[in-house]
Amino acid sequence: MTGRSTEKASWLMRRLKRNEPVYVTNIGDLPVEAGAERKMWHRAGIQSLVLVPVQSGNALIGSFGLADSRVGLSISENEIRFLRLISKVLVHAIEARRAAEAQRASDYAYRTLVEHSLQELLIFQDGRVVFANPIVSTNSGNTLAELLEMTPEEILAGQHPEDRPRIAELIKDLLNGKTSSQRIEYRRFNKDGSISWMDALYTLIPVSYTHLTLPTI
Repeated sequence: MTGRSTEKASWLMRRLKRNEPVYVTNIGDLPVEAGAERKMWHRAGIQSLVLVPVQSGNALIGSFGLADSRVGLSISENEIRFLRLISKVLVHAIEARRAAEAQRASDYAYRTLVEHSLQELLIFQDGRVVFANPIVSTNSGNTLAELLEMTPEEILAGQHPEDRPRIAELIKDLLNGKTSSQRIEYRRFNKDGSISWMDALYTLIPVSYTHLTLPTI
């Protein structure tokens, strides 16, 4: 039924939307108002069927069931309950897939934003750079590989001597829990020897967030 209009199948849709199973042992016995459904099933070679609604929350997203090319499909109440159970499994699978697709879309949007941002983003762990977006390399002159290989001493040496004590004190406050985020201005030595004034925001990232997927560099 994917891609087909359900406007003409109003008899069927009313029942499915009310979360009712549709059990037809002979399409020839359908009421007059189900004429569209009778034609549809006849063209498909179906003479009897049972359908249960597939719902996600309160929304009808489809139907699931059995069909027979012969008259007289026999289904018990227990079997209808089993079909309903299967429909719930289908919904769970559909919702899981939608969630995964939404997460992939979110991750892609995040990567695109970070990789094309004009704001520098660096993530440090144990005193070393573990992530840097491309603009850091563009501005500083260091390749991404060079940034990742820098020792804590080399990173500190890249800051102006007059500003190093303030940066060290800020990092100490972050690690001791005195602050979770702090803004600071300082001077950075670029690879070519030039100096850039930096207006930076240092933020402590809790360990519980270290599972976040970062762009590959």
